[in-house]
Amino acid sequence: MEKVRNRGDRTREWCGALRGIAILVVITHNFLHVYQGILKENEQTFEVGKVQAYLDVLMHPGLDVVAQLVCFLVPYIMAVYLFLSGYGLVRSYENQGRHRGERALTFCVRHYLKLLKLVFPAIVMAGVLYALHSDLGWHFTWKRAVLQSLFVTNYFPYATYLYIYVPWWFLGMILQIYVIYRLVMYAPPTASVWRRYVLPVGIGVACCLLMRCISPEGLLQQWLHYNCVGHMLGFVGGVITARCEHDVATGRGSRVAGGVWTVVSLDTIKRHDWRLDLLLVVVALAAMLSFQLTFDTWVWIDIPGMVGGCALVRLLGRRLLVPLAWLGKLSAAIYIIHPFLRKALIFQLGNMWLAFSVFVVLTMLAAMAYQWILQRYPNRI
Repeated sequence: MEKVRNRGDRTREWCGALRGIAILVVITHNFLHVYQGILKENEQTFEVGKVQAYLDVLMHPGLDVVAQLVCFLVPYIMAVYLFLSGYGLVRSYENQGRHRGERALTFCVRHYLKLLKLVFPAIVMAGVLYALHSDLGWHFTWKRAVLQSLFVTNYFPYATYLYIYVPWWFLGMILQIYVIYRLVMYAPPTASVWRRYVLPVGIGVACCLLMRCISPEGLLQQWLHYNCVGHMLGFVGGVITARCEHDVATGRGSRVAGGVWTVVSLDTIKRHDWRLDLLLVVVALAAMLSFQLTFDTWVWIDIPGMVGGCALVRLLGRRLLVPLAWLGKLSAAIYIIHPFLRKALIFQLGNMWLAFSVFVVLTMLAAMAYQWILQRYPNRI
């Protein structure tokens, strides 16, 4: 029993640290990418001009090359969040059976309310800021507040004009994926191979092929990326990984399941080889850099993002793992609260790096305060 508990503790640490790395990269991107001279990423659409600017940075790197690449590659860190979401749902609702048998409607309402609880205090804060200082809260309207509370803004073209804060688009998209998981992908361990593996992989591949078949720069491509189609591959990766882990642990895993465990597992059923993990990180980074060059590979870039993230976190020592895991516990609060401070600080200080440093420190403090509010926010409300 002690061995199982320790294994679970290590898995939670790895998942938390991966969230911590991801949120650090996300807030770095969201703060720096609006400054002049910073690379503009191919996030929702694929534009050849942005690829050329990216190649220029690679061919003539400057002192800020790391910041440039972080800002350009960060949209694909979303694959890590989706991977962890799929991974966690399978472990909670299928492998461990904690909520096994829960009705689909109950599942969907539960996750809607969890997201609403996360964002609702921030919506109220935005409304208060607007009432006190309309010049600071120009992006708040009651229509946007209602749409954000219902998580339906993603369904509208040009959705960025309807958000209170643009980064919150992720919440509506993840709710869509939760619903699809419960209605389509959910499968207990006794289900057939077709239902557990073939169906989710087919959905992920179909979404990528759909994106490949439409214009890389058009409004439809952008709309798909603001919704679940543009991010389904990362979620499917997490679902498949968790199911492979279960099969390996119960002795029913095939060679394919064992291979998936070796590459992207966050469980310690068997011992991971640090040399292989280091190789995976290098290969994944090279793949992420090269997948940017063509539209054909760009639609599949979530794959190296998942592989590299999981291998990287398995390489971390305790000195990095513990603080990053703590940061991962704050990741949801950081994601919700950081747009407030970005709006207040961006371009306000003459030096970009000074402004960014102040932004990071204040974001961490504000996130801890917001987490305190969430922990004392009555669930029944």
